[in-house]
Amino acid sequence: MKACLATIKLGDKLADWIVAREELWASFGKMNSHQYRKDLMKRFESAEMTGEERFMVYFLFSVIKNKDRVVKSLDNMSEEEKKEDWFNKVRSFIDSNLEQYVTQAAKKKKFPAVNIPVTNPGLDILCWLLHSPVEEHTLTMISYRTTFTQIHLSAELQDYAHEGYRAFWDETVTRTKNPDATNDKNFEAPEYKEAYYLTSAADKYPLVFVDMSPWLVQEDEGYDLVELYMYMAWVDLWSGKISSSDVVKRKILLPPNFPFPEDDELRAVQLEPSMYLDRTKHRATKVPTDTGKFPVPFKIALDIKADEEKRRKEAEEAGYVASSSGP
Repeated sequence: MKACLATIKLGDKLADWIVAREELWASFGKMNSHQYRKDLMKRFESAEMTGEERFMVYFLFSVIKNKDRVVKSLDNMSEEEKKEDWFNKVRSFIDSNLEQYVTQAAKKKKFPAVNIPVTNPGLDILCWLLHSPVEEHTLTMISYRTTFTQIHLSAELQDYAHEGYRAFWDETVTRTKNPDATNDKNFEAPEYKEAYYLTSAADKYPLVFVDMSPWLVQEDEGYDLVELYMYMAWVDLWSGKISSSDVVKRKILLPPNFPFPEDDELRAVQLEPSMYLDRTKHRATKVPTDTGKFPVPFKIALDIKADEEKRRKEAEEAGYVASSSGP
């Protein structure tokens, strides 16, 4: 041992350099969401992708996290749809840069398609709101998206996110379709893992609005239930999934700088100070303490076992084999 140590040296300069880089060592060699995002951004830059082309990559893999099915669906689009400005670049990017699973991507030095949503969870939630029907914009349904655990949530909402995350891995997914799983005895089974959940919950990403700006949040508290429903309502109003009359009738809290449609009735609502949201504090001027009475156009559904068939379908689309009999 002494002979070995005699050949090794730690000088003051090297020691200072090592100690000063504590944050570097915390993530060194680990592929967390931030490392994956850096990799994906480099690939976007190398492919000279525009902002809208990048958005469509996120959007498509929010709809379905399966490369083969995305490619098939793109190829089956009408010739008119294929003339969209983003189409050719996005289709080419998928072919040249993506593989479905982490193990396959590592072998071929590509990016795992299944991990695209986790690199920007707030953007994944926004995409989900845009491509899903408004009836599904409930606490239950958003909790089924595993990226929801990565959002900076209040303790109460994180509990619901945790339940949805656990339900996906414990009750919906039974095995993976990754071909490497059959050839590797040490291959990790797709199941709930507490360490993975804790890593996701520690991310604390912001929600994202349609102009790609982070949704302001209280740093120490995270988004609460009222703020989550307001966020969904704002996106749904912007996308036309709910109307101005819904806003007036349900008195949805809206920000003064929201890109409102030309609507006298809606503008009248915005002139009511009690309905303004102070974006510097991200708190509504008047927020009901009883969230059960909060006038929002969404059902507060707390039963995590609801819509089981839909969750099984989503698991299969992501490349996993879902239980046929349910939990």
